[in-house]
Order: sequence, then C-alpha cells, then structure tokens
Amino acid sequence: MKKVMVTEGCRRLARQLTFWLCLLIVLLTTVAVSFAQQRISTRSADAFSQDANDANERFKRSLQQYADLLYQGRSFVHGSREVTQKEWEQYFREQNIFGRYKGISMVFIAETVPHDAKLKFEAAMRMQPQSGADYSISPGGDRPEYLMITRYLRATNVAPAINFDLYSTPARRQTYAAARVLNHPVASPPLVLASGEPGFFMTLPVDTSGKSFVVITFHTDQLLDALFEGNTLHKLALRISETDMVDPNEKIELFKTANWHDSNEMTLRRTDTFGVAGRQWIMEYKGNADYDNEPAGRFGTLFIGLIGSMLIVMIGLTYFALLKVGERNVALQKKTGSKPRKSGGRA
Repeated sequence: MKKVMVTEGCRRLARQLTFWLCLLIVLLTTVAVSFAQQRISTRSADAFSQDANDANERFKRSLQQYADLLYQGRSFVHGSREVTQKEWEQYFREQNIFGRYKGISMVFIAETVPHDAKLKFEAAMRMQPQSGADYSISPGGDRPEYLMITRYLRATNVAPAINFDLYSTPARRQTYAAARVLNHPVASPPLVLASGEPGFFMTLPVDTSGKSFVVITFHTDQLLDALFEGNTLHKLALRISETDMVDPNEKIELFKTANWHDSNEMTLRRTDTFGVAGRQWIMEYKGNADYDNEPAGRFGTLFIGLIGSMLIVMIGLTYFALLKVGERNVALQKKTGSKPRKSGGRA
C-alpha cells in the first residue's frame, strides 16, 4: 500500500502556488472591476448626453412650433375682413391648440389704443359679452398709448385679464417694440403674467404698422412640465435662461429643475445655446457620475468583486485542508514507522 509522503518542500511549493494563484485572482478581479466601472462611466456619459439632446430638441422644436402658430394667427387675420371674437375662438379650437401645443395658456390679438380714444374704447368693450359691463383699462392712470386684448382664446384653467394694459411695464413694451422692428416672433423675458402666474409670452405684429399683435402666453411651470413629460428630468439637472435684450451679457433665468444647484458636485456638465424668437436661449445640464444608475450596472461590479473574493477564500480553504491532510499523514507515518522491524535468523 502506497503511503502519501508530504515533505517540507512540498508544503513550501503549495504555499507559493497558493500565494501566486490568489495574487493572480486579485489582479484579474481588479482589472475586471476597473473595466466594469469604466463601462458604467461611459454608459452614464452617453445616457446624460442623450437626455440633454432630447431636452434641447424638445424645447427648441416647441419654440419654433409656437412661432409658426403666431404666423398662422397673422395669416388668419389677413384673410378676414374683420375677425370677431367668435371667429377667433372657432379658428383655434378647430386646431386643438391646447392639445397640440403643450403649455399655452392663452392666444389673443392685442391692439394699440391712443389715449384720446381710451374712453371710447372702454365704452365699446363694455358692450362685448367677453369683457363685461364694468370693463376699464388696468392699471389705472393716463398713458400716451395702451395695448389691449380685443379677441382671445384661453385654456379652461386660466382666468383672463383682458383689461390689462400690455404696454404698462417696460419689459413688455420692449418686447412688442422689438417685434415691431424685426417683424418676426419675439419672446419676452420671464415675468408675471396678467393672470398672476410666472411665465413669458411670444408675439408677432399683424402688419408692418405695429398697431396690433398676435400673442401667445405661457405659464412657465406648465410649459416645461408638458414639454419634458416622460423625460428623465428626475436625473437630469436643467436650467434654462435667456439673454437680456438690453444687456446681452446678462442671463435671465426662466426655469430650473428642483435638483439644480450651482456647486461643482455634479461631474457631468453641458451647455447649449441657440437662437429662436429673437432671443438667445441657454440650456445648462448637469448630472452625477452614476447618471445611468441601472441595477445591472450597480450590481455588476459588486458581483465581480464578490466572485473574486469567493475564489480566494475557496483556494485558501483548500490549501489549509490539504495541509491538514498532509500533517495527519505525516503523523500516521511516524506512528507506523516506530514499530520494531521483524528479524529472522542470526543472534
């Protein structure tokens, strides 16, 4: 019967093989984890870039669609001898503008009223059912000229303020003046709308005289919620600003997501600038390094590390188990070898 002989040299060789095998597993695990982390980082950067592209395209496309809607309104006015309130409502209701153009709160025609025609205009508006018998221009006071809503269509949840003088604030007046000069759609800076909601508007003069305008108003929160519905803005930090008409170096903030902050903690960053409706729009994006935080990505690295650790533990346990077996065999050999050998013959 063969006996297992475990020498000190064999044990030393086993220790060395175990050490180098464990070291190899550690190196391979480190390389695999580093590769997995790099893949996650690359995937996060790609996902961040894709979401930023999507947000940029949605906002830019929507602004252009709103500008096109202004041109449609102007064409409708040009094609009619006199647009009545009923005709204005019917035209835009047939186009389902509040369903097709997300975020619009109101579309209307505004006309300039000289001060010497103010009383006559107010009296005429009191005869209209949409304005009421107590109609008077607001805010009160005398001004050289007023810009007043004459026909409109509003979203059902928006209270109209059709008696508000749209020339009564500098920001509004500057926007209408720019549209008159440029003769194309111009957007206002962020402001408080006549309905009391934060928002902005876009306008286009009906003709070159600049005496009347087609106007669309937006509630900022409703607009952005509608535009980015279904998008991953819960991960993408976004801020939308526009340049000031008077000082192009000054940025006016229009909107930012709840997770936006000005610190440098977020490692993924991007800024896009484009011109629509007479303004330069600035879209800034930020995201964390783990932007694409999918379960497979999160647990993949952990799984690789866990497998490597388990292999090292298994090799270590196997080594010590074999070592114990060898020690027992050595002890058994010594015990067997201590018996006296049988002799046959001579004394």
